[in-house]
Amino acid sequence: MKTDPTNGTPNPLLPLNPKVAEHHHQVILPIVNKWKNSGQVPSVLLITGIAGVGKRELSFYLAQWLLCEKAEFHKQKEKNSEDLESDLFGSLTPPSVSSTPESTQGACQKCPSCLKSLHGTWVDFREIGPPKDLAAQVDEDESSTDFTRLKIEDFREMKSALGFGAHEGNYRIFLISNAERMTPQAANSLLKAIEEPGLRTVWLLCAPTLHDILPTIRSRCRHIQLHTPGNSEVAKFLMERHQIAPKMADFAARVSQGHIGRARHLATNEEVRNRRNAILAIPGQLTSIANAYKQAQKLVDLANEQSSAITEALDEKEYEELSTALGKGSGKALKELEKEQKSRATRITRDTLDGALLDLATYYRDVLLVQSGHNESLINAELSDQINNFAKESKPQNILAKMDAIMSARENLQRNGAPLLLMEALMCELSK
Repeated sequence: MKTDPTNGTPNPLLPLNPKVAEHHHQVILPIVNKWKNSGQVPSVLLITGIAGVGKRELSFYLAQWLLCEKAEFHKQKEKNSEDLESDLFGSLTPPSVSSTPESTQGACQKCPSCLKSLHGTWVDFREIGPPKDLAAQVDEDESSTDFTRLKIEDFREMKSALGFGAHEGNYRIFLISNAERMTPQAANSLLKAIEEPGLRTVWLLCAPTLHDILPTIRSRCRHIQLHTPGNSEVAKFLMERHQIAPKMADFAARVSQGHIGRARHLATNEEVRNRRNAILAIPGQLTSIANAYKQAQKLVDLANEQSSAITEALDEKEYEELSTALGKGSGKALKELEKEQKSRATRITRDTLDGALLDLATYYRDVLLVQSGHNESLINAELSDQINNFAKESKPQNILAKMDAIMSARENLQRNGAPLLLMEALMCELSK
């Protein structure tokens, strides 16, 4: 991890260095080379990949590279005004990049622009989305998704900025790290913005898949698909970046299934590991309908506890800051804040439950794998004895039905179904 040159301390928000980006490098380098050779940078770039793969970090990496003065684009010759206009699909033609090898190896970390990025004071870079405190929490938590919906209010300040060009660098860059969380109104506002992106304006959108983005927005994007890192890559990252012991790194990498953020959280937080163990113990406890209802309540309680742990301190801080800023006239604003905080807590609960269901799905996946005669690639290898016993006592078709039930519960959860009722119905189905 690189350090802040001003004080020598690691900066957690520093964009990717070569070691961290090792599993991205095969994707990054061809893209940057194409930009260099064509002299074209897309106005709207959509980065997709599974949760926790590093989409937001990669966005910082690309933004820093575009704004770095040492890797900036240089004019080869004067181009006519038509070359600087954006086309229907969101591409624009800036001056072509320097042909030096350094231009494809990231930012220099030394120029004024890079130094500002280290302090988070980029003038020409803006992230649209969660508050900074929540973004930091998400980065450290096992969940890499934002816990709130992106609403049209999040784009209002951005609209005023679109009328101006870049202040210092060659580009003005906007990042939406959870583009799949946009409300319809926010998505329409974004669509209007990218239809006429403005000269040297670059949008970076991050989402799990292409299908999470409206087709009208998707059609105006250039796409980068990040591949899911293998277990060995994630384990190497944990050992090199966070000094995790090899055995623990291998365990966290295996059970996280390519989710780097969750692997880090599992490897460094015993409470998270205990919570996961409690979830994986559920299949063996579904011996009756009564126990099914108990396990459903247990899942919801675990989710609520995690939601409270994440939001309590943040809610209090937001409340105090708003009260101080507005004084006696803050009554209405405080009510709106409380409404937003309640919505955020609900979203965290649902996201936590979704993660728990994924853990349950890995258990039944392992059971099915054992039943098919393949014991060598279990996700939950530490539970192999329990999984083998479960496989002997059940039929493959029943296991498939249980996995289908889990996936259906996840879909209904995203459709705002009542969490407790959904979990009770699911546990009853799993107890059959």
